[in-house]
Amino acid sequence: MKRKFYVMLLILICLSSGIYCGGDGSSGDKTNNSSGKVTMTGMMAKSDSIDLVWTNPAGVTLGRIDISWTGSSDSGSAQVTDGSTEYTISGLSATTKYTISLTVVNSSNKSSDAVSFSVSTSAADKTYCFIYTAADLNAVRGGSTLAGNYILMADISLSDYASGEGWVPIGDSTTAFTGIFDGNAHTISGLTINRSGNDQGLFGCVGSAGTITNLKLECNKVTGNDDVGALAGESSGTISNSYAAGEISGANGAGGLVGYNNSGAIDNSYSSCKVSGSSYYVGGLVGSNSGTISNSYAIGAVSGGTDDSTGGLVGNNSGTIINSYAIGAVSGTSTVSGLVGYYSNLGSITNCYYDSDTTGRSDSYAVGYTTAQMKLQDASIVYDTDIYVDWDFAGESDNGTEEIWSIDTTGAVNSGYPYLTNNP
Repeated sequence: MKRKFYVMLLILICLSSGIYCGGDGSSGDKTNNSSGKVTMTGMMAKSDSIDLVWTNPAGVTLGRIDISWTGSSDSGSAQVTDGSTEYTISGLSATTKYTISLTVVNSSNKSSDAVSFSVSTSAADKTYCFIYTAADLNAVRGGSTLAGNYILMADISLSDYASGEGWVPIGDSTTAFTGIFDGNAHTISGLTINRSGNDQGLFGCVGSAGTITNLKLECNKVTGNDDVGALAGESSGTISNSYAAGEISGANGAGGLVGYNNSGAIDNSYSSCKVSGSSYYVGGLVGSNSGTISNSYAIGAVSGGTDDSTGGLVGNNSGTIINSYAIGAVSGTSTVSGLVGYYSNLGSITNCYYDSDTTGRSDSYAVGYTTAQMKLQDASIVYDTDIYVDWDFAGESDNGTEEIWSIDTTGAVNSGYPYLTNNP
């Protein structure tokens, strides 16, 4: 009876949020699942277990559901053979991230593609809803939904929300997004915003408790006033393993990924957006930074306005920037630099670089290299000691074993510049 209660609770939570769409891409009836795969309808992560709820595909003579999970120190598998649409993975390690996969096996023993995602066990029970469509994403607005936890399960296009002023950002300065949004390595494309207000982006404002990770944004065009970015207008939360491509236009605080990183953290992320600002604090990745940026980069062109403070990576920095670089062309009228436009004495920059050839600029607070040096095309360069100091590259262990960065000297990946191993 207790287990049935939890299953119904998961479904009711997702229903109340409006995020309850079918596996065939339609809103509403979860039983209409013609994908051939399971469709996730809810999940609850606990301290030592994870409850899963799903619907089975229509038109398939079901043999079983294969479930597997892998953590840093343990793994396991199970089979559901009775047609059930729920399962609890138990005996898990505390506060550990697990990758979970569910595979449909029909009566002829043929398997579907796996449905996979990652989640961490949690000291406090956390309920997750699953995003399958643009309508699901659009339902993440107001009230408790802004504090909810979400996993993106498919690539989605926001082209249906492009007319007029376009997409309405999720969260604002009054009520920020404070939940978890895991892009699950999927892509959101066609984001269009053309608004006169502040805090413009897929997310308007991300609060200090908010987390956005593993998200790809492509073909974006975002226009606003102050604090404008593809992923977030303003963020005080945590952003990791994400990137954005497109065009960003604003007045003050325009950045390719985030307009204003307000004491937040950005890690393992990058932007290829073309960024322009009509006034000041314009950067290829972040317009203004008072938080932390680490292991990140920007490759798009950056154009400042009348008051400037324009940089290839960050327009204005009073925070911390570590192990990052910029290569995009940088233009403006005053306080224009290859990496950071305006540097406050309150900030710090460590082991950061810019391409002096492509940016066309100098920078007093970062090291400028030629394109050949940035790409390590000079055979005399030893990358782990001479160029990218203390960067953790694949293939070396002096600077760590996480293999955060990789480089392809043939130029096939990222035109030969360093790229993030797990976020290429």
